[in-house]
Amino acid sequence: MDSPFCGSSASSAHVAGHYALLLSAFLAAQCRAPGVPDLQFALLDEARGTPTDARGGVPDVAAAVDAIYASAVNFLDDDDDHVNDSCDNCRDLANSDQEDFDSDGVGDTCDLCPEDKENGCEINEPSGDTDGDGIPDGTEAVHGTDPLNADTDNDGFGDLEELRGEDGKFGTPDDMNPLVSDADPDGDGIQDGWDSCPHTPNPEDDDNGGLNTSSIDGIGDTCQCGDVSDEGRITSADVEALERALLGDSGSTPVAAQKCNVYGPTDSTPSANGLPADCDLVDRVVLRRGLSGLMPGIAQVCQPAVPSN
Repeated sequence: MDSPFCGSSASSAHVAGHYALLLSAFLAAQCRAPGVPDLQFALLDEARGTPTDARGGVPDVAAAVDAIYASAVNFLDDDDDHVNDSCDNCRDLANSDQEDFDSDGVGDTCDLCPEDKENGCEINEPSGDTDGDGIPDGTEAVHGTDPLNADTDNDGFGDLEELRGEDGKFGTPDDMNPLVSDADPDGDGIQDGWDSCPHTPNPEDDDNGGLNTSSIDGIGDTCQCGDVSDEGRITSADVEALERALLGDSGSTPVAAQKCNVYGPTDSTPSANGLPADCDLVDRVVLRRGLSGLMPGIAQVCQPAVPSN
């Protein structure tokens, strides 16, 4: 067979012998047969990227190595992971380790369910892909995503992108949740799906309680409607502070008057004490009833708890 070294300065005995060994190992490892060390591939990659004058004065090393790659019989490698497409368990995503935890023939790098081979959750599952997001409809059913919406949580990150995460692999710690928004419109560094106040910046994400309790209730202090005293929870002190302000007591504007509204918008106008237009006696009544466990209950409708216009 014709040698890729013929007619070049790389045809010297020691160079030809060195690359003959590499070529032999390369051809023998078309499917990454067990026992073929990664060093062979490392040497090939190193040679391809090494200046020609840095290897003992042999000027055609890079060309010789390119010829080695080109002469590998039927070696196709679309994802450039040194694994032949014919036996690559992830043909479109590089995974030179070929790891397959559940031994289902689909590599962990592109397996939507890398730990379960029995649930039919495979990226190549022939069940159709109605929303065209790269996830078969049957797989979407397993993950709980919407097969008719490529971005189930409407956060600007597609379902496939979230399931793969930054490392491009499924089932790894950096994967995002396609069911919980990863957007951060208030710019506080906390994604909406985990933000206790998604519409108002609260970088500390403090949650010191809720309705007459100091137990965490999932609503951040910054947007806890009814907490006009700004203590992080709703108590009788808030009712009293609101009542004084509504009666017009001089200098009695609550510290967090913007959290007064607990019932809904009204047509009232701002009072002399600086209360917002959506704060009135109805809110005071609802707040007092809420503390007693009576209807209609405290609603999260105050300014910090709703999207800004």
